[in-house]
Amino acid sequence: MFKSKKTMAALALCTSQAVAIKYRPYPGSVPWGGDADKPEWEDPQDHKVNYFVPDFGKDSDIKSSFKNMAKAEEDLKHELKASFDPEDEPKRNYFVPHFGEDNEIKYTKKNIADAEKALGHEYDTSDPAADPKRNYFVPHFGEDEDITFTKKNIANAESKVGVWNVQRDGNGAWVLPSVDSNQYGNFKAENNWPSEKMGSLV
Repeated sequence: MFKSKKTMAALALCTSQAVAIKYRPYPGSVPWGGDADKPEWEDPQDHKVNYFVPDFGKDSDIKSSFKNMAKAEEDLKHELKASFDPEDEPKRNYFVPHFGEDNEIKYTKKNIADAEKALGHEYDTSDPAADPKRNYFVPHFGEDEDITFTKKNIANAESKVGVWNVQRDGNGAWVLPSVDSNQYGNFKAENNWPSEKMGSLV
């Protein structure tokens, strides 16, 4: 019972504070309630900008950082140069001395030559060949003999056992005639051929 009263008191307090502080602003009272015409720093909606901020002097951490940096520069005889200005463009097209071919390049060339000699084949590093011609004319010499014989054999088989209408099942697999449904793996054994003539096909 005590916990229940405590919870109710907390809820009441939170509710009163929520009303007073207005955690849930009503529509149109906040900048994210609609499209902004100007940046927030130019046209603030719910807070002041460009107000006076007193300067109480340099922070102690900043003072210590400057002191430590000065000590490091003195010990290393080098001044730390830090700037927000953009860096100058790096030098280009300057002279680079040529000290001869690198040893690794020499060994690579020798290894290629040895491999070409051993295999009797020259390693071609030229640019790839141009794309082959496409959409060119292909003469039609008539139906291939294999296709003609296949059509004839299908016609002969259908004249004996009936017309075979090839179909797919719900999974896209071909429905082929078979005695054993597990004989062809994912092929289905259903068919519309007369069962008494299936023996002649096995």
